[in-house]
Amino acid sequence: MLKLPAEQRVRYLDYFLNTISDGCALLDKDFKLTYVNKVLLERRGLPREEYISKHMLEVFPASRVHTDTKSIKRCLKQMSQWSQPSRART
Repeated sequence: MLKLPAEQRVRYLDYFLNTISDGCALLDKDFKLTYVNKVLLERRGLPREEYISKHMLEVFPASRVHTDTKSIKRCLKQMSQWSQPSRART
């Protein structure tokens, strides 16, 4: 697998997320927004600063009805386990 510097990976991710036609937001483990793409910004008409570091239910209150946070937390926990380097078994 090609190893790229972190800054370059961030640029690639930003490019990719800004080429899709859907609004997209990335969350951290505490459900706070860490990224929003241009489509989301254009559709909602608010500056990026209105989103970053805010809880998803503060920014998207209608999602409260459809959000199963226990399932999301379980998924995030599994994902974090997958991203941990595997340890060689002896």
